[in-house]
Amino acid sequence: MDSQNRVPSATAIAMAHKILPSVVLCLSLVATLVVTWFITYGPLPSFSRYHNKTLAVTTLAVGLIASLLFWLFTRQLRNYHTNIQDQKLRLENVIHGTMAATWEWNIETGETVFNER
Repeated sequence: MDSQNRVPSATAIAMAHKILPSVVLCLSLVATLVVTWFITYGPLPSFSRYHNKTLAVTTLAVGLIASLLFWLFTRQLRNYHTNIQDQKLRLENVIHGTMAATWEWNIETGETVFNER
């Protein structure tokens, strides 16, 4: 099989959903600290020491707030994803436990999907 045609498994996708937000958060925090350090100690034209420090503190504050908002957003998204997965599992258990037949009908296309019962 060609390595370009491989589809990632559900486990790999779930793992990426768990790890990726943390990686992005860490990178944004590191970028914030690097930019703040560069403004404070880097070779920028110096207006005065006060302006450089004010700019550094502002950059640090904005970066930290942006990182916090990103973390809150991804945490909320993860909670939604977990809730949807839980509801899907409960519905599958009810359908399997009651041996119910189900079907779906797309009114626009006329397509119908039946389960195997």
